[in-house]
Amino acid sequence: MNRWVVKARSWLSELLTNPGVFVLTAFTVSGMFTPGRLGQWRGVIELSVILPWGLALCLMRLFRAGRAQELRRDVCALLALLAWLIVPFAMRFGPTDAQINTWQNFATVFLGIYALTAEEDAERFVRQLRVTTALFAAVSAVYAGALLYCAVTVQGGGEGAEFGFGVYQYAQLCAAQHYNATGMLAMCATFICLTGAALGRSLTERLLHLIPALMTALVVILSQSRTARYSLLIGLAVGAYGAVAAGKWHPRALVRHVAGVLAGTVVLAGGYLAAAGITDAALLHYAKARAGQETVSLVAAARAEETDAQTPLEVGQARGLGEATFTGRTDVWKNIFSMWKENPKYFLIGNGVGRTSRDILIGTPLEHSGANMAHNAFIQFTMDYGLIALVLLLAFALTVLRPVLRTLYAPPGTQGAAYRFMCMLIVACLMTAMMENEPLNAMRPCNVAMFYALACAVHAGRRKAE
Repeated sequence: MNRWVVKARSWLSELLTNPGVFVLTAFTVSGMFTPGRLGQWRGVIELSVILPWGLALCLMRLFRAGRAQELRRDVCALLALLAWLIVPFAMRFGPTDAQINTWQNFATVFLGIYALTAEEDAERFVRQLRVTTALFAAVSAVYAGALLYCAVTVQGGGEGAEFGFGVYQYAQLCAAQHYNATGMLAMCATFICLTGAALGRSLTERLLHLIPALMTALVVILSQSRTARYSLLIGLAVGAYGAVAAGKWHPRALVRHVAGVLAGTVVLAGGYLAAAGITDAALLHYAKARAGQETVSLVAAARAEETDAQTPLEVGQARGLGEATFTGRTDVWKNIFSMWKENPKYFLIGNGVGRTSRDILIGTPLEHSGANMAHNAFIQFTMDYGLIALVLLLAFALTVLRPVLRTLYAPPGTQGAAYRFMCMLIVACLMTAMMENEPLNAMRPCNVAMFYALACAVHAGRRKAE
């Protein structure tokens, strides 16, 4: 009996000290516990589980720092950024609830997720990553499976949710939240599951990761989130470029890089055409079901096809390449730049979190949307914390650039090449940041996934250099 108790304690300790498992938990609660019955427990879980767990990881990192012989430059850059996010704004606005929550969240992401993972022992790092990717694959299979079932049966609904869970307005696939949020969540899960597939030691293990990855990629497409779809495709294209350019199939590096660019272009174009075809097929399927009856099912769709073959179908509209203003985003950015020009002080030192003025939406298509945000993570980060914070963030990026590039260019067939998918996730999140606020937004799913991927890529790159 005591032996089983010891084993149970060991397993529990292994899980609770694994930053990847924490990422999955925060990812799931923040992204999947949406309005409705599950959403009622979201605040309770965040307060009673996520917050103390994150603080415990930070304390563990600080305890290890006391025994470390050196402090790496990347962690120093993050500590400088964290100090800027806390000290000046505490002096200007005081320790409000919103600010304290933001400070704790950023400390957890910087120290409890990034630093703890990037500085982990090599053997323990691989073991923790295998556990994380396996759990991500299991959760993704259930999550994507439920959504794809709704797509096949053309069902939608959800208590207290604006978009419902399932097919929304016979066009987008939503997980009881905006289709962009649904797509971004599935995009992150796709790359983490692909990492697990690349690390798999057997065909069965690889398939158990690859299948959920394909399912979540299909959710990205069916959500019709242009942001998530293009980010996914660009991430895959960059991965294809890295794999071809890193190969030893030609002695000249220039030839390999040109071939890598061509491979990335093929992946990007082919992926776009495939996604468009899947979307058109799904919209036709929704239309056939809708022609059968409002409470739709596959049986109704088949009956409608037999009895009403001559009736024109009302097919939902696929979201195309997009407009030049990116759905009004460029108009919002112009308003922000004008405000900074009138008051440069806020451009330099920021205006504080949660203090974005609704004036940025005036005269834009988003004026009556209630989306009081910049729709660009870098601009929003600068609005909240100022140019100084953005410069510190870029300084951190420079400290991790070389190890991340080493991971991207890891030769095919090596274990380091498996972590290339983490580089692809980083690229995808940065592309998402151009259109949404999710990345760099403390404990949001895209941000925790991006910093975890950064830590994994940096760890792999440093091992390759040693």
